[in-house]
Amino acid sequence: MSGNTGVPSPLTVLRWTTLVVVAANIAFVVDYSALGESPTIAEVVAEYGNLVVPAGFAKVICVAILVAFLLFYVDALWPRRHRIRVYDRLVVPLALTSVLASCWLVAFRQEEIALSAALVAASFALGGVMFARVASVSPSQHSGWLRVPFSLHFGAMTIALLVAVTQWLHASGLLMGTPVVQDDVATAFLAIAVVATGFVALRYSDFVYPAVIASGAGATFISQRTYNPHFATFALIVFVGMFVVVVLAAVALAQQPRHPKDMALRRRSKVARKAQDEGWYLIGTSSSIMRL
Repeated sequence: MSGNTGVPSPLTVLRWTTLVVVAANIAFVVDYSALGESPTIAEVVAEYGNLVVPAGFAKVICVAILVAFLLFYVDALWPRRHRIRVYDRLVVPLALTSVLASCWLVAFRQEEIALSAALVAASFALGGVMFARVASVSPSQHSGWLRVPFSLHFGAMTIALLVAVTQWLHASGLLMGTPVVQDDVATAFLAIAVVATGFVALRYSDFVYPAVIASGAGATFISQRTYNPHFATFALIVFVGMFVVVVLAAVALAQQPRHPKDMALRRRSKVARKAQDEGWYLIGTSSSIMRL
């Protein structure tokens, strides 16, 4: 067995490989952001708009996601976790997400707004896939906090998609000659975010996703309360409503009964891992060391 010989299993190699891919793309994003000669993100945003989401919020949420995914990889590479298969269903789409982030940065700074919006849409789809995969697995089969990184990412990509679509509409000129203004689009997209948040919170009893949306609305209110009081008021209403959803989802999650079968599976899993670590292996259904 690979655990006895010291040779890593193929799935462990897969986890390490995807970590290298993620780290390489993070390094590329940092390097290209500092050294690229094309227009900066701030300059492109100033030209095409950003749904009035402050840049400070985007930076904070990106740092939170990076830290959460770092902890995810620490957990996924922990020796006692190498047999938990849910991690293997997450690392590949996570690596693809990091590649899309690098591609988006290049496309956005080259002012390829349609392409950058498509890349954000692809990242949003991958974020939804990863979130659904975590949410569909019994908590007894993984760490209780495992959903958090993917809820954070999915919430951030929801906001990013709304911003990207707004920028694409502005760049394509589809709204020119219509009575629709940017504030109307932003208000409509905030309403869409509210609907998506309600669905996720009710369907999955998840409070992290609505917390991301609520924080985005709160940041929008703070940044726009002086320049656009009408839109800021709507953002504040969204923030208050989402905060209530966060509290209700957290209470519902805390009150969820632990299924006896899940608890039994977790106990058996711990016993099996302890036995394996001590070298007490069952040979088969009809033989064991207890027969010796």
